[in-house]
Amino acid sequence: MLSVDGHQNFYELEMVSDCWLFVRLQMIISMFMGTLSLTMIFYKDSIGSQLAGLALTSAITIMQV
Repeated sequence: MLSVDGHQNFYELEMVSDCWLFVRLQMIISMFMGTLSLTMIFYKDSIGSQLAGLALTSAITIMQV
């Protein structure tokens, strides 16, 4: 029979909540990147390639932080 003390319970709950937060943030960032990419495709005539590259690069650095 396994015995878990109170400290291990706390760290397990903390790890689960950290994983949930990570998944939520990744989902939000992925939706933002998809929306940004689709916007650039739809307005490709008015947005230059330099501006599109700058916007996507900035969004990727936000994703890495």
